[in-house]
Amino acid sequence: METMEIYQKLKDDVGQVEILSLPILVYQGCSIFDVVSGKLSNYLYVVRKLLNNGEYDREFHYRMSSIVNGLIEVFMLISDCKFDIAYNRLKTHPFIMDIIKPFIISSLPNVYYRARKGMFDKAKELFHVPSTKNYLCQSFRFSESGYPALYLSASKEGCKVEIPGKATIAKFLLRNVEKTFHFLDLTFLNLQNNELNVTKNQKELHLMWPIIACCYILTHWDSNNQRQDNAIRFYKEEYIFPQLLSRFLRETALVDGIKYFTVRDELLDPSNDDKTDYVFFTKQYDKNGLDEILSSKFDINILIDK
Repeated sequence: METMEIYQKLKDDVGQVEILSLPILVYQGCSIFDVVSGKLSNYLYVVRKLLNNGEYDREFHYRMSSIVNGLIEVFMLISDCKFDIAYNRLKTHPFIMDIIKPFIISSLPNVYYRARKGMFDKAKELFHVPSTKNYLCQSFRFSESGYPALYLSASKEGCKVEIPGKATIAKFLLRNVEKTFHFLDLTFLNLQNNELNVTKNQKELHLMWPIIACCYILTHWDSNNQRQDNAIRFYKEEYIFPQLLSRFLRETALVDGIKYFTVRDELLDPSNDDKTDYVFFTKQYDKNGLDEILSSKFDINILIDK
């Protein structure tokens, strides 16, 4: 059975599409903790029905309860700005490794795209911010302020979604793509372990779904409130969990990056690969502040201004 069919089976099992809809939208006046904890609690309630139906055993139920309650605790700590404690709870969760590992992929495309606002004629200007200028690194969904990650899109259309308006687009060609990198796949499209039976794949997706969902939180604010708009440029609470997850992945050297859906599009379609993005983690830097491995693996060509 294809993974998309497993995802459809997940929707059929849950029976309530709104519980599985992504991104998780948090509107002005609502707290992220209340919205996320409510969504996760509803998900746990529905999945418990599968246990009552005899589809899953008590060990599965214990793991599911543990991961959902653990995530709710992490978001409670985040809401209290206790980020270090939240990270410690996440990285020490007894099942976090087991749940994540089935979603690590090594099959990646060899062509990517990146857009940057403005006019540029040097390919390296479209690379990640040098570590020597890390004070220019803003906070993004999967990278903390000051950390120079490399964000790429699967298509030019994806670049236009991420960077609207006038921008320079570059094509990134990855050399020797086979078994070069390992990524955590948050698009739930490609389970690597094809030899596993459908029931086990389905269980893995059930367990991983809360972690996936917590990486796709989007806040809606009043665009007329300029003061608030300026404030959220510097602090976005919805970024904290995916940033903590990224830190865990980097520190454990489990993967080299993350594959994910853009949240610029509020109608995420699991079958639309054009809206897929990649974040490559940087590790060791050369004298110019560029990641040694990434700079040696990519050929970069500026394509077009838009």
